[in-house]
Amino acid sequence: MTVNQPDRLLRRQRRHFSAHHMLVRTARIALDRARESEVGSLYELLTAMVFTAFAIEAVTNSVGSVMVEEWEDFEALRPMSKVRFVCERLGVPFNRNEAPWNQAAKLFKFRNSVAHAKPELIFTSKRVLANHEPMNDSAPESKIEQELTLSSAETAFAAAERIVRLLTDKIPVDMALGLAVDGWTGSLTADDGGSGSAPTRTARPRRS
Repeated sequence: MTVNQPDRLLRRQRRHFSAHHMLVRTARIALDRARESEVGSLYELLTAMVFTAFAIEAVTNSVGSVMVEEWEDFEALRPMSKVRFVCERLGVPFNRNEAPWNQAAKLFKFRNSVAHAKPELIFTSKRVLANHEPMNDSAPESKIEQELTLSSAETAFAAAERIVRLLTDKIPVDMALGLAVDGWTGSLTADDGGSGSAPTRTARPRRS
């Protein structure tokens, strides 16, 4: 007996999306590019540090929305206050004077200095040789630019990865979809109005 194969299939997909995965990936890509080349590295470091700060606040909001009742009442807190609040609710040890929390606090302060930057008059002086060529000088650095170092970006990123793990590891498995791992499921069925065969499911996890 010949079984007729359907001409079309119906594909369904389901994903629990949490933005911190995307933000962590963005920061990682920028950090890798900063390591590879000094050309344009200042802007890659800026991207890495700002998006690392975004990622920490985003995972805090995501975990808080799942684990804290009426989270919207607390969402307007300052970033570090939200981090501390969520840690207390989850039973995660929090000490603002220790890593990774002190590193996160420093990173949020940097992000705010970028977002709320004011004009800055920069004045420098140094002794140079008589045959010094001024055209070879680089621009004097602002306070923001001075903080954009590879070491600072790597430290901030490592702190963010640790915070993500500390928070998501405390979430019950049945509530952690999209938080601990970015993934999705899919199914294919005969496109016959819903009376086709049972779906074949595939899961595609993707880590940050």
